[in-house]
Amino acid sequence: MQWSINGIPEDALSELDRQQLAERNARNLEEMFRTGRAPRVSSDTTFRAGRYDDSQVVNPDLYEFRRKVAESQGHSITGKFYMASLARYPGDPEAWIDSKSDVQRVCRKRRQTCEGEVTVKESEFSNDPEEPTEC
Repeated sequence: MQWSINGIPEDALSELDRQQLAERNARNLEEMFRTGRAPRVSSDTTFRAGRYDDSQVVNPDLYEFRRKVAESQGHSITGKFYMASLARYPGDPEAWIDSKSDVQRVCRKRRQTCEGEVTVKESEFSNDPEEPTEC
């Protein structure tokens, strides 16, 4: 009978893979025992939970401005919310996002490091000589 580790067949893992998985699992267990809580689930669903573009309600003119800027540049905002912390300028269409992978895509494109619910490290950038910035 073949067994697996985190869904990966045991024979497909190198010794380094096994060691890294064991270390990660040990860190997760240590955190659970220290805090008395299970690790937080961080899916696109939990990322989006409670987030919406409140400018639509609080400031309809601001929402309309952002929407018009995005649509004038060929971006659809359907199913997205505006994350002002990603905006390079007022109404930046790239700040309309719908998932964690959208945030990662924008940060990687701009060579911005990011840490928190979404993490993008400098090591994920191409070998382009531009200096990274933080988002």
